[in-house]
Amino acid sequence: MLNTSGVKRRQIYLTTFPVGALFVIVFIIVVREKLNFFSEVVGMGSATLILLGSLVLYFQPLKVYTIETSFYFFMALFLPALAGALLTNPNTILNMSPALFAETINGLTLWVSIIFMGAFLSISPRAFKLLVILVFLVIFLVYVISAVALLQVYKWNFTYLFHFLHSFFALGITMLLISRIGRIQQLHATTDKLTGLLNRYAGSAKLSEEFEYGVGNSTNLAVILVDVDHFKEINDFHGHLVGDKVLKEFGDVISNFIRKTDSVVRWGGEEFLVILPNTTIENGARLAERLREEIDQRVFATQLHVTASFGVASRQHGQDMEALFHAADQAMYKAKKGGRNQVVVHPIN
Repeated sequence: MLNTSGVKRRQIYLTTFPVGALFVIVFIIVVREKLNFFSEVVGMGSATLILLGSLVLYFQPLKVYTIETSFYFFMALFLPALAGALLTNPNTILNMSPALFAETINGLTLWVSIIFMGAFLSISPRAFKLLVILVFLVIFLVYVISAVALLQVYKWNFTYLFHFLHSFFALGITMLLISRIGRIQQLHATTDKLTGLLNRYAGSAKLSEEFEYGVGNSTNLAVILVDVDHFKEINDFHGHLVGDKVLKEFGDVISNFIRKTDSVVRWGGEEFLVILPNTTIENGARLAERLREEIDQRVFATQLHVTASFGVASRQHGQDMEALFHAADQAMYKAKKGGRNQVVVHPIN
């Protein structure tokens, strides 16, 4: 089941993808006589791929994130490759005027920057980092080969060289700024200020991402919902500053017990969510029990004995993400109602 953002994006893509692809096809048909064979094949091939992506998206709604990521990777790498096919050929450059050369390379800079920003706003941080690396490598390779071809053909024409270097540095600075802004924005938008863990917004997105990956690849996904027992009493008797220290240390304990592929989320107040990709419910329950024992034996905020209640659930066939979380929530509620400081696994017997 898609979240609201995913549903809206899917609707937009199902409209814009086919329209854009059909526009490209009509344009190629109209100006066919003026296009070379390479441009015609590339244009028709791109339109066909976009239409195929639209069909997959229509019949497989949960593939919206996969299609979205694939689209941005394709476009961000396709445009430099297309421009590179033109700009790395000395004979092609030989027939270009300075104005046409500047238009070609500036157009590459503009559209790659736009696609780069769209990717930053749409795909996962992990995929975005990979895209940054790949785009930088492709752009760098294209520009190096283009520079060699340019110097071979126009060794003494610095007008071409100026446009080339200007575009290269402009694109590089743009990508670095977007990446830097992205890191700062991501830190503030996705991180809980008190614990340094993922906040609920980022945690929901992470859970959705891992859930859809598990569905698409038939892998296990377990979650643990944790609630600090009697936390209101800690705040009432020891003050909110001590309560904050307890939450911070609590988050640190969980973080030290998980793998790099797992995620810890401060879900709200004294609740924490642990997301465990490629994990069976049995292994999730064992981890929860280890955490329970560690927390029970630890002294928090230099003076307090704290316990926690754990609810464990795993993704079931045909289950949506909301049902998975609800199962963990039910198990945690059962643990609290049954005396706290215990682990309950869903389904509850």
